[in-house]
Order: sequence, then C-alpha cells, then structure tokens
Amino acid sequence: MKSRAKNVSAFTLVELLVVVSIIALLLGLLLPTLRTAREQAKQLGCKKNLTDIWSGVLGYSFEYNDRVPFMERLSPNIDPFNPKFPTAIGVVLGPYVEYRAFRCPSAVAGYPETDPNKRNKWKLTYDFSTADQRSAGRGIAYDDSPYAYTGKEADPAVANEVYFDGRPLQRVSVSRPPKDEPTDGESGGTTPDKVEIIWSIGTPMVADTLGERVAGDREAGRPIYPHRGAVRRQSDVFRSLASTSDPLVVSARRPGYFHLQASREFKKIYLTRYSPDAEPLD
Repeated sequence: MKSRAKNVSAFTLVELLVVVSIIALLLGLLLPTLRTAREQAKQLGCKKNLTDIWSGVLGYSFEYNDRVPFMERLSPNIDPFNPKFPTAIGVVLGPYVEYRAFRCPSAVAGYPETDPNKRNKWKLTYDFSTADQRSAGRGIAYDDSPYAYTGKEADPAVANEVYFDGRPLQRVSVSRPPKDEPTDGESGGTTPDKVEIIWSIGTPMVADTLGERVAGDREAGRPIYPHRGAVRRQSDVFRSLASTSDPLVVSARRPGYFHLQASREFKKIYLTRYSPDAEPLD
C-alpha cells in the first residue's frame, strides 16, 4: 500500500518575521507607558513621604508648645537614627514619622553615605533645613539668636534660610507678612497701601537628596535628580516661591526632585530643579 503524505501546515519565514515585528512594535508602545506608570507611582510615594514628614513635624509641635523640632545635620557617614546623637533627624522625628517615610522610592543618594550600589543601606534620603546648615559646629537655636523676634532682616525667621531650629511654629511661613509701601506722593505712582511681599529666599524645608556625578563624567558638577516629570519653570530653588506661583510649567519630562514648603496645615510639594540662574533649564 502506498503511504499517504500528510499535509503539515507551518509558518513561513515571512509570517514569522511579521509576528515578531508586531510583538516588537507592541512592546515598543507599551514599555514607555509602563515606565511612566512606575515613575508616577514612585512620585506618589515620595509626595506621601513628604506629607507624612510634615505631619510628624506638626505632631512634634503639638507636644512641645507649638515649636518645630531643633535638629542638626550630622556627618554624612553617621547614622541619622543613632540615639547617641539626640538632635539627629531620625532620632527627633522617629517617634512621629513612619520609618519607611524617610526613604524616597527613587532615591539616588542618602545617609549614611555608602556605595550607591547598596542603596538599601540608606536610612534617610531627604535633606532637612536644619539649624547647623549655615553655621560651623553646633547649630544655633532660634531663641539663642540675638535677632530672634526682632522682625529685622537678620532675624532667622525673616532670613528664611533655616527652619528646624526650634522656633515657634507660627514663625514658619512660606511668605512674608504684608509690608507698608510708599504712597502715591512718595513713589510717584499708584501703589496699594499694603502688598504681600514674597520671600526673596525660599530654601526647601525638606527635599530629595541629590546625587553627585563622578569625576570624568561629561556633566560633572551637575546634580543627579531622582525624578522625571513636568518640572516647574524655575531655575533656582532659592527663588522657588516666586517662580512656582507661575502657572507655566515645562512640558517636557525633565529630571528634577521634590521639595516641601509648608506652614501649619498648608503645604505644597513642588517638582523642581536646583541649578544656578544662568544654567538653562534642560
């Protein structure tokens, strides 16, 4: 008997190439969306951390006569939760903030400083505007400043460079109180009797810790940012309040980091950049 040949159906090479091309095209369309969704989830986590940290600051102040914590930034290699250092950030705020809130999901640097490849060793990945930030050695408490409560430019609450120096909570503000302006006769123009003056300096209260590029990098000297997104149109955080009130935003997804500005229950979290005014926003 003659054996009957079986009809075997199979994909041709052309058909296989078409299927592979379609799969590659779908992956190319989906992967950016998945990356964006993952980044957005991390940004939400970072914002929640900053909110929890500020809630912890308020919780501290309610227990300590409406005062913000007095905290000091230690050596980068010291554990910020080491109880041997009673003014360390983690020691002071630890009872009021969940431990996980001290670490940004997209952190690129942290404390204590370790090999960046061992980022799980970081216990704190946010920088705080602490009392020792502008002085050598131990920080100066607000009440110990000779200009405290004077309302002058040298008053730490007016200079607005440091926040966590044990000052009364009411002296933590995101904008200056109204200031008298010249009348028509004095200025030669029409100006209101009272106007709100925005801080000339607006350092972040709490912000993502920025990474540093290694020597030899073509962009050495420029910071590494943890997040990507529509960055506010501002080139320097020291002008943050004036510029973040601008409704214009950069449409491109540029690198940046989150920083917190707050006053009692009012808080704002901005995705911004830290760079000299002369540096283009790119």
